[in-house]
Amino acid sequence: MKTNKLIGVIVALLISINCGAQTIHVLGFANTLDQRIGQTCEVDMARIQNEIAEIGMNINYEVSFDNIFTGEDCSKENLLNSIERLKCKSNDIIFFYYTGHGVRSSQDSDPFPQLCLKYKTENNFVALHTIVSSLEKKNAQFTLVLTDCCNSISTAVSPKSASIINSKGMTYRSDNASENYKTLFSKQKGTLVATSSKIGQVSGCDPFNGGWFTFSFFENIAQAVNGNITNSWETILSQAGNMTNEISLNSPNHNPQNPYYNLPGNALVPAPSTQNIQVVSVDNELEELIKPIINLEYSTEYRLSKAKDALKSCFASNSKVSTVARNGSTIIDY
Repeated sequence: MKTNKLIGVIVALLISINCGAQTIHVLGFANTLDQRIGQTCEVDMARIQNEIAEIGMNINYEVSFDNIFTGEDCSKENLLNSIERLKCKSNDIIFFYYTGHGVRSSQDSDPFPQLCLKYKTENNFVALHTIVSSLEKKNAQFTLVLTDCCNSISTAVSPKSASIINSKGMTYRSDNASENYKTLFSKQKGTLVATSSKIGQVSGCDPFNGGWFTFSFFENIAQAVNGNITNSWETILSQAGNMTNEISLNSPNHNPQNPYYNLPGNALVPAPSTQNIQVVSVDNELEELIKPIINLEYSTEYRLSKAKDALKSCFASNSKVSTVARNGSTIIDY
């Protein structure tokens, strides 16, 4: 009888410990269906799960991967439902991650994009600020929101140059790594939001490294926890931004890419005004060039190639041209 009581006490204690365990709740969405960037999104999602598992181990948190959605499941419905169902304790951590296409409207009041998920129709897009607002209502100790997508849709994926890939070097585990992880995660409070490019910029990726910002972000977390750079979010994000831009400038398209972030405790900075952007009127020559672009009977590849021809024919090389959706405000290319 005493033995049975003792076993019962031990079981009750274990259940109590488990119920009180601190948790990292991962909400991950990857548009792995996209023909151009699907493979890179798979790389990103695999990296996220490996990295968060390691973080959880170092800070003694359980990690919940119950809300990982790829392929057909990368949907607005699953995104909203997973946030609604999410239950957090006050010392939990929320990690939200999205990799895929992104857009913005000229009417958006903050610098962060709308997430396209798996869709091409804008009524299914979800604004990042809506997601952040909903997650903050869960009252977790620390909420980290990370998106690797364009602030306008990117139609091309360029490989990273070999010189950048080979410059990573070897990393090592510092004796203080676990404490440094705790400084960044379990001892951090508030909300951190970071996205891979500023307004009007595309976000680069390649099938080997995935999204360049995601790659740079975790590379610099590794550098921080191993004592190679200052162990602070400001330093990590600044260094990740520099690395991302260097990779992008060394890619074949040489596009600048400057990630944008908002540190815990800081208010969101309003988006810059678009009133001074000059709109070029459509003349007869341009109208003829646009016709094959909007003809849905042609393949997507052909229409995109004709779009590039139109840009080269009608605009100077230093012109900044925005392509908008039929509502006249949603920017789908830049």
